[in-house]
Amino acid sequence: MSLAHHTEAVNPKHSGTKAAARYSRTLEPGEEWVVQLRLAAIVYSHLKEAPFADFEAIVTQRKEEANEFYQSVIPPWMPVNFLIVLALREYHRYYGNTLRVECPTGSGKLMNLDEVADEISRRLSNIFLLNEEGKRAVFGDYRLFNDDPHWRDLIPFHEYFHGDTGRGCGASHQTGWTGLITQILTGLSIGSVMFTNTLESLASDK
Repeated sequence: MSLAHHTEAVNPKHSGTKAAARYSRTLEPGEEWVVQLRLAAIVYSHLKEAPFADFEAIVTQRKEEANEFYQSVIPPWMPVNFLIVLALREYHRYYGNTLRVECPTGSGKLMNLDEVADEISRRLSNIFLLNEEGKRAVFGDYRLFNDDPHWRDLIPFHEYFHGDTGRGCGASHQTGWTGLITQILTGLSIGSVMFTNTLESLASDK
């Protein structure tokens, strides 16, 4: 074992929290090469005999667990939502009322794409706007921000939001991408004209 050809840089006991593996192979077009690695604090006898017998099952399980977590906790980022709304507005300019989809899913209610964009915009806006109880979803159950008149209107721009409650998560100073909510709020008040102008402006900047 060596680290940049310096064998003295490696723990002689071959233990610790850092490890690295380097493989080199040239692949032909369309060829696939899978490298299976497994790190274990304790090497059990069955791992020595067949270390990758359950490899596919473990990888599949971990993917499912990760997908379940992120689907329940982290909705799409604000900029992704913004681009979806922009795209729906633009597609509506072409299709008009000839294309209608069910929204929300399972409701039996049909909307054109402009109306779907409005629905998404309303849901995003409700993260920040006061609800019928006079609270903002972005604050979650934090009483200081919900109840104190000196704090309740100081709205942070979180990195992302809880998928079920809208509570702000992660960094609370993402005035860059989460600041796009101001564009969505403006779009709700003046229709799709602002979004059309924004899309044309983005295209002209290319």
